[in-house]
Amino acid sequence: MGSTYLTRNAFLKAISAIYLIAFMSLYMQIPGLYGASGVLPAHSQLSPGGGAGPTLLRWRAALGLHTGHAMELAALTGALLALLALLFEMCRVSVTYAGLLVLYFSLVQVGQVFLFFQWDTLLMEAGLLAALLAPLLPGCAGRPADAVGLWLVRWLLFRLVFSTGAVKLLSHCPAWWGLTALEAHFESQCMPTPLAWLAHHLPPAVLRLSVVFSLVAELAVPFLFFAPVRRLRLAACYVQIFLQLMMMATGSFGFYSLLVLTLCLSLLDDGWLGGGRGGGAAAGGWLPSLASWARLLDGALTADIAFTKEEFAQFVHAAVPAGALLGAASYLLTAAEALTSAALDSGGCCRTLHTVLRTLTTVVVGAAIFCCTLVPFTMLDTASHRSLPAPLRQGFADHVQPFHVFGSYGLFKQMTGVGGRPEIVMEGAHALEGPWQEIEFRYKPGDVATQPSLVLPHQPRLDWQMWIAALGDYHANPWITSLAYRLLTGAPEVVRLLDTSRYPFAEKPPKFIRARRYKYHYTAATGSGSAGDWWTRDAKSEEYLPIFSAEHKPLLDYLREMKIIGGPAEAPEDSPLVGPLDALRAFFDRWEATRLLWALLLACLAVSVTRGRLR
Repeated sequence: MGSTYLTRNAFLKAISAIYLIAFMSLYMQIPGLYGASGVLPAHSQLSPGGGAGPTLLRWRAALGLHTGHAMELAALTGALLALLALLFEMCRVSVTYAGLLVLYFSLVQVGQVFLFFQWDTLLMEAGLLAALLAPLLPGCAGRPADAVGLWLVRWLLFRLVFSTGAVKLLSHCPAWWGLTALEAHFESQCMPTPLAWLAHHLPPAVLRLSVVFSLVAELAVPFLFFAPVRRLRLAACYVQIFLQLMMMATGSFGFYSLLVLTLCLSLLDDGWLGGGRGGGAAAGGWLPSLASWARLLDGALTADIAFTKEEFAQFVHAAVPAGALLGAASYLLTAAEALTSAALDSGGCCRTLHTVLRTLTTVVVGAAIFCCTLVPFTMLDTASHRSLPAPLRQGFADHVQPFHVFGSYGLFKQMTGVGGRPEIVMEGAHALEGPWQEIEFRYKPGDVATQPSLVLPHQPRLDWQMWIAALGDYHANPWITSLAYRLLTGAPEVVRLLDTSRYPFAEKPPKFIRARRYKYHYTAATGSGSAGDWWTRDAKSEEYLPIFSAEHKPLLDYLREMKIIGGPAEAPEDSPLVGPLDALRAFFDRWEATRLLWALLLACLAVSVTRGRLR
């Protein structure tokens, strides 16, 4: 079995960097989202009947902290652990990644809708695998058990990519079946970049071929992850890397694409990471249902998919169990090779026995993880899901699913914003007769002349939820009424989540607030609207949120029912940590979140390069 040290180390460093991003991005938003005067105060989740599961935050009283400060402490502790693991190999051990997982899980448990994204679950699942893959003690060289851990990472990548492709066509979304999805996607995605404007204006034939590429990359190429030929695995890796880089260039999805790229490391090896490119037989071989995908490519030129929905359902019905069987066979082979390599260890009897026991433990734990992940994976096909043993399905639902560690993945199931992106515009006024002034958010589209934001790798969770809320009504997004109330009462923590440089009520909160929904479109490539505009929006709008005031009784009753206001206050804080936490908050609040994250990452890169040159 070849060396896996470089691959393992690269994966652990990348996961550390993503944890650093995730914790610091969330930390910057905690007061406005979860503080006592935040949009969704987290302390309500920790009260009896609040809904939060197991979390370290339940011990906040023992530290003498309010929930908001306890969340900040958890996020900063996680960021510090991630920073140490990123910079120092001696910190890349199992206990570090177990701590990172527990801390992030504790925050997710009280995060409500703002921490309910697929990549939050994906990070926890990848973090669990990192804890399994990391050595118990620092300075440990590559071990036979590493191959098993890296295989589990590869299996996660397979499930994620294949499921993301399958749900697109299983949803029967006309945009995906008509290969026109990208004609709407670049305009309608949550956080477009300036390059998305250019991509939106590409010729329709190019956009249709791009849809074909993404479908093939997500439905056919993942089976190559388990190919015995090295060059096929590398080719599959390059395809996924290219797809994610294109996503990052045209849209900001938090740390999602970075996490997918990290999972792709499991397709590489020490020879590649060490600079070698040889090895393996010549590329060639197979792709599942190759004839079908050739027909798909032909269909792109005629703006239609050449196979039917029934034929695709049959493909998924065959591909899901085939993927599970292929995964099981590949895992057994990897486990057998790892155990054989451990048994042949030449370091003496005691060392060999320790290596075998360590590898065997990893194999058993890995098998349990593989079996658990079959439950969410087979949800793509009802028959395959029902064929799983009933104790496995029931045990997963009762004992595993509440921890949100193993997810059922699949992005862009339905293409939204066909015919224009719906966008909520909030307005405030000091009198009912106006004038009504628009409230600009920091990152999401609002002012048609404002350039789309470059947000990566930060995820502004309020702006994201505003995009989701625009797809429905405010009754399905009750948190938006809390946002309106916090703006009416001038909560500074919430106001800081907005574009404070253009906030029209900095001196005095609005007496009334409302929200309208518009349809936004990119300006035409040949130029339309006012010079310099990026967007146009329909002159006609519809009411999204009725007019509210801070004394509006139905609003206040509703917020009390939601436990946003009126609940029991937390006990006074009595901790020496309060002062340092407030000082750190004052320091970090001077930074814009995206710039802070890039400054941290570049500083880490500079330290790594400097240390490498000094050695």
